[in-house]
Amino acid sequence: MGNTEEAFNFYKSIFGGEFTSRQRFSDTPEKDRIPVNEQHMLMHVALPIGVSILMGTDALESMRHKFLRALICQFQLMQIVKNRLTNFLKALV
Repeated sequence: MGNTEEAFNFYKSIFGGEFTSRQRFSDTPEKDRIPVNEQHMLMHVALPIGVSILMGTDALESMRHKFLRALICQFQLMQIVKNRLTNFLKALV
């Protein structure tokens, strides 16, 4: 919980591109309802990868969000060149 930014910076280093959206809980009108120690966390982040967009959010303990340790993302790698995919897979090992 709370390492979405680290993960997405990693994905960006592998796939390249720029975030099309990055919003922190502190950027919302409801920020006063979020504990100060969680306001820096990401409410939404989006990174285009080919024709797909990888999106994520941090799970907040204060909101009783549950995090399941399972890969629940689906990557559509249709337009990513072979060397980018190879670099990604090597970085995961």
